[in-house]
Amino acid sequence: MLSRLYSCVIPNIPSIVVGGFTDTTTKFTRTDVADCPDLAASMTLRGNMYAALRGGAMDLVELVRKIGGKRDSVERKIRAYKDTFIIFDGKVALKERGL
Repeated sequence: MLSRLYSCVIPNIPSIVVGGFTDTTTKFTRTDVADCPDLAASMTLRGNMYAALRGGAMDLVELVRKIGGKRDSVERKIRAYKDTFIIFDGKVALKERGL
């Protein structure tokens, strides 16, 4: 299998293209970097937070546990990237685009 990193058109969503070859066909599939443990380890804290929150809002403690970061570092990223993350009803979520 051939894996290559490529820049996607949607910001903040790192992804890879996985290709498979047979005698008669070639197939390429887009996959998230966060789904590949070897590559996910090299993602930034912000990237890990974004990937984890795409599935929906979660408590801060749950987010920290899922991405393996430190609580104070995650809180700093939330404050630093107010255009990306929001705390709503006690949960951390991704802010909708255009708000």
